[in-house]
Amino acid sequence: MSPVYVMGACIMSDDIDRANDYAQILTDAALSVRKPSGPAVTGYCLNCDKQVDAPRRWCDADCRDTWERKL
Repeated sequence: MSPVYVMGACIMSDDIDRANDYAQILTDAALSVRKPSGPAVTGYCLNCDKQVDAPRRWCDADCRDTWERKL
């Protein structure tokens, strides 16, 4: 095992620590490239263009359903 230095102190890491660090690196990489789910939030209803508060995409369920049927 190779020593790890934290704030000037030498700490011996073990295989589990290194595996956890590697797993975290892989998780972070996967999350950084994932696509957002659903259409982007614009501040306006995606169906009728009324202004809506973030993070909403539609002003109501009817507009959402109509928009989904257009797809």
